[in-house]
Amino acid sequence: MNNTVFSIGQYVVYGIHGICLIEDIRDLSLSPMLPSQTYYVLKEISKGAVIYVPCVSNPEVSLLRELYTSDDLNAMLDAIRGKCMEWNVNRKERTARFRAILSGGLSSEMILMIRCIRLQKDEYSDTKKKLSGSDSDILHSAENMVNQEFGFVLGISEDKIAEYISGALDTPMGA
Repeated sequence: MNNTVFSIGQYVVYGIHGICLIEDIRDLSLSPMLPSQTYYVLKEISKGAVIYVPCVSNPEVSLLRELYTSDDLNAMLDAIRGKCMEWNVNRKERTARFRAILSGGLSSEMILMIRCIRLQKDEYSDTKKKLSGSDSDILHSAENMVNQEFGFVLGISEDKIAEYISGALDTPMGA
């Protein structure tokens, strides 16, 4: 039984893999020990890796979603205009919260998190301090997710996305 929701040729977002093209939907048996089932055959647009995602309802397919539209992205920015996220000085709590935001995928909260980390990074650079490795990694991953989807959907280059977001928020995103 084919329970597919997406179509061949459709661009989707798949968790931390980012934007993927659905190249095929086919029945496969990925192991001789497992029965055949229907899979989305995805190709990452950034790395070209091929990913097989079962079409049946499970945690893997729940990470698959349609791309946001330009209206969705702009509404996301409108929703956070004038808002900010406070820097939690407790590293363990901060890291847990940031990882939860990151695992939730692109959201207005992720954009607020990026701005929060960037502003802290700017503040630290004034005192010669550096972000922790986990904060830097989270910032890098979040920026990649935001840059990829905003760039793809809006048709702008990655080096212009921070400027686009800052303009929409009337607030600098930090360096």
